[in-house]
Amino acid sequence: MRNSFFSGNALQDEPTPIPIYFQWAQIPAERAQTAILQHCFHDYDDDAVLLQLQGPLPDGIVPAKWDVGENAVGYAENHEFDSLGYRREKGYQGMPANGTILNFAGAPTDGRQLQNDVLMLQSQHIDSGMSGAPVLDKQLDKVVGIIAETYDVQGAVVDRDTSFAVDYAVVQMLPDLSEASLEVFLAQPDRPTSSTRSEATPAASLGVKPVALSATPPPNPFDLKRAPKLLDEWVGRGELLQNLDQDWESGDRCITGLIGFGGEGKSSLARQWVDRLMQSGSPQPDGVFWWGFYENLDVEQFFEALLRYLEPTLDLSQYPSSSAKVAYLQTTLHRSRHRYLLVLDGLEVLQHPQGDDYGLFTSVDLKNWLRDFAEATHGSFCLITTRAPLLDLIDYRTYTHREVEHLSANEGVELLQKLGVSGSDPELRQVVQQWGGYALVLSLLGSYLVDHCDGDIQQLPADLAPTAQEAKYDRVSRVLRRYDEALTPAEREFLEGFSTFRLPMPQTALTLLLPSSLKQSSADTRPQQAPPAQEPAGFLATVRRALLPAFLRESESKQPTATAQPAASNPADEATALKIVDCLVKYRILRYNADTATYATHPLIRDHYLKRLEQHPDRAVALHRQIADFYLTTAGDTLRFPTLADLTPLIEAVHHRCQAGDYDKGFRIYRDQIDQGSRWVITSVLGAYETELNLIQDFFPGGDTTQTPQVSSPDHQRFVLNEIGFCLMNLGRLVEAPPFYERSAAGYVSAEHWSAVSVSYQNLAELYASLGDLSASATAAESALTYARRVDDEQQKKREERDSLADQGWAAHLQGNLDAAQPAFQQAEQLEQQIDPDEQYLYSLRGIQHAEHLRRRGDSDYARRIT
Repeated sequence: MRNSFFSGNALQDEPTPIPIYFQWAQIPAERAQTAILQHCFHDYDDDAVLLQLQGPLPDGIVPAKWDVGENAVGYAENHEFDSLGYRREKGYQGMPANGTILNFAGAPTDGRQLQNDVLMLQSQHIDSGMSGAPVLDKQLDKVVGIIAETYDVQGAVVDRDTSFAVDYAVVQMLPDLSEASLEVFLAQPDRPTSSTRSEATPAASLGVKPVALSATPPPNPFDLKRAPKLLDEWVGRGELLQNLDQDWESGDRCITGLIGFGGEGKSSLARQWVDRLMQSGSPQPDGVFWWGFYENLDVEQFFEALLRYLEPTLDLSQYPSSSAKVAYLQTTLHRSRHRYLLVLDGLEVLQHPQGDDYGLFTSVDLKNWLRDFAEATHGSFCLITTRAPLLDLIDYRTYTHREVEHLSANEGVELLQKLGVSGSDPELRQVVQQWGGYALVLSLLGSYLVDHCDGDIQQLPADLAPTAQEAKYDRVSRVLRRYDEALTPAEREFLEGFSTFRLPMPQTALTLLLPSSLKQSSADTRPQQAPPAQEPAGFLATVRRALLPAFLRESESKQPTATAQPAASNPADEATALKIVDCLVKYRILRYNADTATYATHPLIRDHYLKRLEQHPDRAVALHRQIADFYLTTAGDTLRFPTLADLTPLIEAVHHRCQAGDYDKGFRIYRDQIDQGSRWVITSVLGAYETELNLIQDFFPGGDTTQTPQVSSPDHQRFVLNEIGFCLMNLGRLVEAPPFYERSAAGYVSAEHWSAVSVSYQNLAELYASLGDLSASATAAESALTYARRVDDEQQKKREERDSLADQGWAAHLQGNLDAAQPAFQQAEQLEQQIDPDEQYLYSLRGIQHAEHLRRRGDSDYARRIT
């Protein structure tokens, strides 16, 4: 097969189209296709090349999942395979084949240089015409090789059924291979493509390069800096620990969920098991990665951190979107020879908490990544802790659900004793049973008794006992209220301030929470000013349909960007704050992470003190302003090409400004320092639409997006509404997006900002088309064109008319009205030529849609020219 492509001019600048035939394409006219040669091996003889189709994949043809050959051999019973090629037999062509995958063959002795051993097959059907056909492992339900040659026995009986296939691992070595190219298109009708689930996984994002096989694990393989520290007073859970051992060692388990109420000890259990595993004689992980979602619920930062862990030298700018990172992660894990243990702690913050979607993931990218992980085409293992069932994974046999319930009476008694509580066994057992074996409450009770009652169980206040009907989480508040009585006013005020931090609080911020009555100095942490970030001219119109008026963009360019100036800190204040926080750690209310020099607390404890702070709104506002200034100081100068981690202090500054009611100041930080004006850093540079959505929801009171954004400028309000719709659309949450575009459009109509109104309706036209509401799409496109023709600026009018006409043409095309679609596309193309004489055709999405329309009309030649 490979040699045939070297015989002509296939590798020249103008490659010759290669005929491709899809026998089972649903539309007969789509069966005959052409492709061009993209890549091949120049220095090796592996019989594999990479072809690129010159048209879309025909209807009825689906991509098959792939795997490497080593996963298809070495079993007690050899795996069977199916294939489909174009061998001829008695007047028939395009025939199936099947057989058995035996093992790898030895290195060739005829001088050929191969990068990997070939797979040896046994089949009676493989003959001339089968070269390049896929080897579909029926047990794995994945393509593991490409048929290369059959053994010519010249009439002999021995080895007459022997053939050879290129291991699919070789295909992955082709240069500049995109993830999309790893799809193997089988010419057969649609069918399920996995034995582990009931539906197909969406194809990976285009443009994602796979990784090379890693010979060594990450340089810092055991990344536990975000994990809670091991408990000195660990008790029980023996059966659960053994179950986790079994899941880890099982060949058909790759995700386990620890499910239970908050405060039952899921995180501590996961931490204990990881340490136990690493100290045991069980097979060891090559690396451990821990991520706590309560400490950082940004799923896009999680993907970014995991990529940096697996590939420390990776240039993340090459994978700007979350979906691109997900695709890269999938490929990395699938191809890695190492077995990683990934711990996702507190995942409930990314699950729907109630309603019909209870337990389902709120993030599409997280869902897709975990479902792909559950395909078990790798050796790694994922442990998840969450309060809600993982309903997106229950259809996988590779997923195990394990309940984390209350402590038994014996375990509860042992915990109290290890904490230092004294008393008879019946007295301790009674307290454990009274509180339902609730681990968090027993831990707090034990610390309270030791610190305030000399550890004597008999001094436990009788009125502290829970009521029979009291909700589980209310019991935590009951104990904390009694704690509050024993804390000093300074300790209580410190905890209330601490609750305003969403992320673990850095040790450097301790003095911010020190009550003013105890401070001996007051440091100015306000950020200084620096020159504005430069914005590329015209970038807004070419990147996306965002609605930011020209006069607003001009005002943005005049705004200063904050830069870090270290705040002075008084040693006496630091000592006082450390004394307070040390007591709170001792009481088990706070916990300190020495690896990150940060403090955190249990979410239920944080909620208790946040409610207390809400009773003092003036103090809350002052705290949020101080914390916003602290984060601005921490952020330093804004990088032109930052990572999400670089932007975290600025994102937190926006949050705290909004919590303080300073919405306009928060908006300035967002637009000037984070997005850097019309560079749109979060979305256009980083592709982090989920991060953007979470950020702009802060501009609504209580995050309630049904209300009006609280920024004072009507233009800013309309911009925020449009941005929410834009983010929802890019996150695949299409049904939720229309109301935001409609509210934004209505506002721009009242302001007679016709260009912005037109863009709003263009967005709606695309959105309704994606939802399948073609009538609404056509109506929105017509409205977009109407308002575009009201624009005063001639060039801007032409741009909006062009885009509106393209949307109008696409809506008509989708409705089957090809005669109406044709003139709309033609007018849009003419406007494109007027806008830029160097452009002959529509381009980007508009050009793709025009080409598809032309192909549908039968004008394939023109469709090829414009693409």
